[in-house]
Amino acid sequence: MIYDKGMNEMFKGLNAGTLKYTKYSETINPATLFAYHSTLPAWARNNPLVNNVLFAFEFHQPRMAIRDKELALNFAASFLRPIDDKLMEVIKEVASAKKIRLNIELGKQMMNELRFWEIDPMEVGEESDEEGEDEEDITVLLNKNLDGAGDEDQKSVTSRMLEAMESDVRKKERS
Repeated sequence: MIYDKGMNEMFKGLNAGTLKYTKYSETINPATLFAYHSTLPAWARNNPLVNNVLFAFEFHQPRMAIRDKELALNFAASFLRPIDDKLMEVIKEVASAKKIRLNIELGKQMMNELRFWEIDPMEVGEESDEEGEDEEDITVLLNKNLDGAGDEDQKSVTSRMLEAMESDVRKKERS
């Protein structure tokens, strides 16, 4: 009976627009970005970029999760870090780089300049984790043809690849 009476009063209040509810925003402080901002170092805290991000997210994005706001503030602060010498060299090289269209001649030149590493079975190891299976050495697999037949068993992968590049098919593609 008490429940029914309470429900009846609630529906009357809804109808009349006089329903009273608890204002949790007044009783509980919402999470704020100002506390996190005060933990940042002074060089980041005093920067106008970080302050703009702080006020933009605090006042214009009130429904955004506090963790997302903190990540956004960290992201803005990451742009303020000084750039070390190696990163500066990489940035200069990328900025001044000229894009080159790859063709057959440049591919051959790159293959000739590329240094191939010999695989030492002593460093890699000769046995696998699976016991009882005989596995061939990786250098033997690289040096032989995939189907295992023919005179090309003696040629390496790189020499076969260079021969394929020099074939008539590639010359027809170039013209």
